[in-house]
Amino acid sequence: IEQTVQTAAAKGNWVIIKNVHLAPLWTRNFVKTLANLRAKPEFRIFMTSEINPKVGSAVFRSCRVIVFESATGVRANLRRVETNGFQWPSIPQERRKLVMNFLWLHAATIERLRFEPLGWAKKYEFNDADLKFATQIGIRWLEQAASGRSHLPEDQFPWTAIRYLISNCVYGGRVDIPSDQRVLKAMAELMFMPNAIIGENLIKVPEINNLNEFKEWVDSLPADESPELIWLPKQSGKFLFIQQGNETLQHILNVTAGSEGGRSESKRSSFVQMLLEQWREKLTPLEVVEIPKVGDQKHAVNGGENM
Repeated sequence: IEQTVQTAAAKGNWVIIKNVHLAPLWTRNFVKTLANLRAKPEFRIFMTSEINPKVGSAVFRSCRVIVFESATGVRANLRRVETNGFQWPSIPQERRKLVMNFLWLHAATIERLRFEPLGWAKKYEFNDADLKFATQIGIRWLEQAASGRSHLPEDQFPWTAIRYLISNCVYGGRVDIPSDQRVLKAMAELMFMPNAIIGENLIKVPEINNLNEFKEWVDSLPADESPELIWLPKQSGKFLFIQQGNETLQHILNVTAGSEGGRSESKRSSFVQMLLEQWREKLTPLEVVEIPKVGDQKHAVNGGENM
């Protein structure tokens, strides 16, 4: 790698090194050598990394850091399925609703990972391959149940077999906690039955005949999604915000203080103290005002206009 970088620097080319978090010691030493590298002005070097405190804060401080985070939400999950090459099957209209059920269940299953441990008790490696396999098997079973007929009533769909496929084989094959297995089974029962409702009646689902109509429908979905769409309490959103705040602060601490050497804990303590002092300066002091009432006394808390 070092030789490739030196050659690119001499020619003024661009170089990208991926997943440097897998070799943190090499990365720290390599970044130090870049300071003495003779390079043309056109030379650029890019490095990709996950957040890993072992890489060291000095590496991040010596670079221009761009943080990329994938879009979240059911709508983003549905868009990701479409962009990853999902093929809309050529089947009769009455059976296409089953495809929508597979798509919605997959998007909800992925989205619930963000709400750990409310959505799922732990992180599971669900991916688009699960959706592809489940859809292919489900459609094949529909064709077998139809026995060549173009019309097959919903009450004759192999619902029991499809629910078992979802909860025990495809997605269920990755789930190893009993409580999560019960949740997945309940989700499969809600989605794979006659007249199943997508989105708990919180969104409109038209008849979709092809991939273009599916794209238009996904784009029309609201950006502000309620956790109720994925069968979670509405108050789960508050829990998610608190969790994201804690994770962000932890990432900042890890990157700033690192995990090498005995001074990391003192660095973290100093950083937290600095943050608290900054927040205390920006927050408006609370003022307790006593409001007398006949036969009763209550207190009102006034946080000021900036609270």
